[in-house]
Amino acid sequence: MSYIHKQHWNKKIVMAYLEDAADIHRRLPQVKVDGYYNLWPETMRDEWTKLYDAVNGTNQLGAPNAREVSYHEKIMEWLRWVQPDQQQLVWMRANRIPWKILIDQFGASKATLWRKVDNGLARIESTLIANQE
Repeated sequence: MSYIHKQHWNKKIVMAYLEDAADIHRRLPQVKVDGYYNLWPETMRDEWTKLYDAVNGTNQLGAPNAREVSYHEKIMEWLRWVQPDQQQLVWMRANRIPWKILIDQFGASKATLWRKVDNGLARIESTLIANQE
């Protein structure tokens, strides 16, 4: 895992950080209260976790340590800098969700979705460069 420091930003580096955060996110323990069971419908996170596990196999790593959680939270703040529809799309790509599934879910072509992801990454990159100085 890489840690955040001053560097030359580009879209590939931004995506690598987001993929690191997604890997940590999958390792976070589920929030549960002992002695109770859940009657709520599944959330988007539950669906993404199941989808990732179906595509890539289950994740057997342990829970993240405090430093990894802090790193994850800092990276997740980057998604606030893009539009809500781009947030979801960029995060799903960081989770390595296949394009075919995204095409079905968003009802758009791969080129359109790729352009939205690219614009979102460019927005994050430009904000990081502006904040760096």
